[in-house]
Amino acid sequence: MKIKYNEIMALAFEAKQLQEEKIFSYEGRIRSEALGDPQKEFLKTKIRERQDRLEEINKTIDALSEFEVEVQR
Repeated sequence: MKIKYNEIMALAFEAKQLQEEKIFSYEGRIRSEALGDPQKEFLKTKIRERQDRLEEINKTIDALSEFEVEVQR
């Protein structure tokens, strides 16, 4: 099964967008006055986890971009 570079990049950007959306959602829920402190702390932990995943996705995108440049040369 061959997957094209563009398809891989599209999947990486989609994963990045999903992580960013989830972080935004968690941040909104934290600002909600309806949640207690334990729930807010739980969401803060989830945000850190999502940010770590986002960082890894960004590293992958950067590496793929560098690979494309090398292949084009």
